[in-house]
Amino acid sequence: VAPGRHVVFPGLVDDHDQLHWAECDDSQVVPCEAVSVTKDGFLRYRKPMEATTSTPPQQGMLSVDKVIWVGNDQLEARSQRDGSLSWTLKLATQFGAFVGAPSQTSDNPGSWTLVSVVEVLPGRLAGVGLFSFGDGRSMPYRTVLFETDTATGAVVKLSEWDGYMQAMVANERGDLYTSAYFFSDAGSGQATSVAGLVSYDKNL
Repeated sequence: VAPGRHVVFPGLVDDHDQLHWAECDDSQVVPCEAVSVTKDGFLRYRKPMEATTSTPPQQGMLSVDKVIWVGNDQLEARSQRDGSLSWTLKLATQFGAFVGAPSQTSDNPGSWTLVSVVEVLPGRLAGVGLFSFGDGRSMPYRTVLFETDTATGAVVKLSEWDGYMQAMVANERGDLYTSAYFFSDAGSGQATSVAGLVSYDKNL
């Protein structure tokens, strides 16, 4: 690792015993890089990342033939073979209109956070995206629960919630479990908390 840079290694080892990690600059000015080496330590590729830009990724995972990097508000998928960019999914672009988010050029555009991403089934990712309006309204958050095809990045299922969800887990059948918080009309704290099987109510 070059001076002034650090490794973010989430333990990604593919079926060929090749290692995958992110390498970021301490200054958080230079973009992070997706890096892979063989099991013997020889460099396979080093590519500038997009989804995490200059901040370290929150999470990394392998799905079929892709390496998935989870940024603060977007996903990035790369080929395990050569590190080429397969697709990106930006929450603001993909779901802004769906939750009624203000324009990104407005005085108070709000902000997105990618809360959790899990592999539901081989080739399918489920994610929770949280939008914060930040304008003092009684219902300050909107949450989207989405499912994405890792081959193309296409969103194949989509659901919307008031309040917000936390991290998710999935069983072998692809059922999702999470804890969700819902706010009262006054917006003063937690109204109820439920955990259980998540069902989608909208299909694209």
